[in-house]
Amino acid sequence: MTLKRQLLLVSLLALMLPWAGCEFIRQTESALRSSQQQILASTARAIADSMAQYAEEFPLALEDDHLVGNQLYGHALEGAPVIDGYVDDWAIDDLELRTLQGPDGPIRFIVGLHGQHAYLYVEVADKSVVYATPAALIPGDGTVHSDRVRLISANPPYLEETVSFAAEAPGPLVAYVRSPYGFAPEPTIRAHWQDVPNGYRLEARVPLSELGTHLGLVVDQTGAPADPGAAVASFSSRAPGMFVSLSPALMRIVDGLVQPGMRMIVTDAAGWRIATAGQLTSHGAAGRAPGTGWLEVAYGS
Repeated sequence: MTLKRQLLLVSLLALMLPWAGCEFIRQTESALRSSQQQILASTARAIADSMAQYAEEFPLALEDDHLVGNQLYGHALEGAPVIDGYVDDWAIDDLELRTLQGPDGPIRFIVGLHGQHAYLYVEVADKSVVYATPAALIPGDGTVHSDRVRLISANPPYLEETVSFAAEAPGPLVAYVRSPYGFAPEPTIRAHWQDVPNGYRLEARVPLSELGTHLGLVVDQTGAPADPGAAVASFSSRAPGMFVSLSPALMRIVDGLVQPGMRMIVTDAAGWRIATAGQLTSHGAAGRAPGTGWLEVAYGS
């Protein structure tokens, strides 16, 4: 073999060494990731088996009147919002608002929780806002109608209650509650109605003691006091779905099951987050062995 061919073979071998090394690292990383995924899957199955004894924390409403898909979710708020018709102080992503299709455009809303209160924010596209008069305060009664927002609360199989928000003018308004005992103003509920171009906004604070296990939203829209208009609901069944939020009892349970350096998120059958625990190991944590960042990502994922 000539010297030229020898030099060519040596050059090719030198070029292949980095590729071979990278390929070895890639395959090793892939094998470790696969192993970590299997470990995480086994851990998840073990945790699921452990939590099977807490079936009451995962209620499934299978009756025709209480569909799981009609659930409302209570988002945990960092602080108590000011009841002024603005959602800026909720500290939430705009994508968290749910959307319904109303007669004049989208209806966007969200329910939050802080302390002993539930908070409601609703944006309604309405080409012609019809304010309430004394004759139109009671929803569904008489021949005079108005725009309003209703919060339907129930404790199946018992009768449901309705919190009604109908404004006589922009600004603070008095909420009324309809129950089996009648229809009356509820002073513990605060609400504010704000007009905006082509619609209005409603923000309210309701004590949790006033709400049941099932919750739904209904927006009544009319074009004139003599027109019954249309009702747009967050639930398609005869009664609203369950009101879902983070479960303090379940949070305590999963906190004792999560392993160090892991974060666990528990959801119900509809995908709503009902418990979280643990924190992912930070890449900048002191004492971390050099070169193990990719392993932390694989383990944390």
